[in-house]
Amino acid sequence: MPVSKTDISPDRTDQLLMQQFAGGNPQAMEVLYTRYFGRLVIFLKHAFGYTHAEDLVQDLFVQMMKNPDAYRPEFSFKTWIYTLASNRCKNALRNEKNRERLVYDFFGTGALTEFVLPGNPDNRIIQKELNRAFELLNEKERCMFYLRYEHGFKNTEIAWVMEVPEGTVRSTLFYILKKLNDELKTLKSEYGKR
Repeated sequence: MPVSKTDISPDRTDQLLMQQFAGGNPQAMEVLYTRYFGRLVIFLKHAFGYTHAEDLVQDLFVQMMKNPDAYRPEFSFKTWIYTLASNRCKNALRNEKNRERLVYDFFGTGALTEFVLPGNPDNRIIQKELNRAFELLNEKERCMFYLRYEHGFKNTEIAWVMEVPEGTVRSTLFYILKKLNDELKTLKSEYGKR
């Protein structure tokens, strides 16, 4: 039974919205897009450092619109869409690394650029130290950190997205926090005195 446009409201569950879109209501996808586009872009930029996150997420939604039946409503939509975005990002990064390697093999070294945020010197030092600490995390650790602390995923959802046991998620998150704490001790002691 088709759903009328008046049945779409922002408080509808993601699963129901996806079912409504599959049933022929394009406004349901608009609500999902509004809910998740920005979150997914931020996640991919923070967790993977992926600079073309907007394009990747846009393509993800286009594919969802072409094939809405790919989503199975017995699974959490949020977990499903983050898994899709994560896997697409990993593939894109792998392809970029392969292209960079080929360019390097053919042309030699290339120039790397660094973006510096404006602000007072203390903020730049803190930002630099935070970035340095996060660079020590591997891709899997950064991904878990951002899913948990930036996007509010439960450990079971992270396990599903990352395709690892839930115990691995718990121990990795504990290890990440300890690692970041250890790395930032000097920064805390320096700025704690002020």
